[in-house]
Amino acid sequence: MRTYETNGLTFLEVKEKSNKGRTSKTRIRSDEADPQEDEQSRSFLQELVSADAASLKPVINTGFTRITLVNLTDEERITVDYNLSWHNFRGGAVEMPFLAIAEIKRDRSNVMSLFYQKLKSMGVRSTGFSKYCTGMALLNNIPKKNNIKPKILLLNKISNEYDRNGSA
Repeated sequence: MRTYETNGLTFLEVKEKSNKGRTSKTRIRSDEADPQEDEQSRSFLQELVSADAASLKPVINTGFTRITLVNLTDEERITVDYNLSWHNFRGGAVEMPFLAIAEIKRDRSNVMSLFYQKLKSMGVRSTGFSKYCTGMALLNNIPKKNNIKPKILLLNKISNEYDRNGSA
């Protein structure tokens, strides 16, 4: 479930990653907080996920503030997510006020992003980052945590630097 604070719209989304690393998203508008309470949402999940869709339940809530920058000339959008937080439904919570995630969204043919070039000149490296997977690894006892271990180590390093500089 994704709620956009700016307009109050809520969508039920299913994201799927291909074997080529591309993520596709399918979504429908939803007015219900629990997709199991809405027939349209149940049908949507059953069609896209499986017959086991009825057993799905919420496990994590990801929160963040987003800024979107638009370059109309180069048909590029840059989203910056900050004030990240995760809450599971057992009372666990993690907040990361020190973290911002920038994502460049553009047409594949537009290979030269000025924003990307500027970050690169500053020594900022590009890396994949899933807010969902990170939150799940931090808050829940999940198997195969080693897949995300390098990201957790990087987050710890950033957090320690943030704390050391008295920014907390």
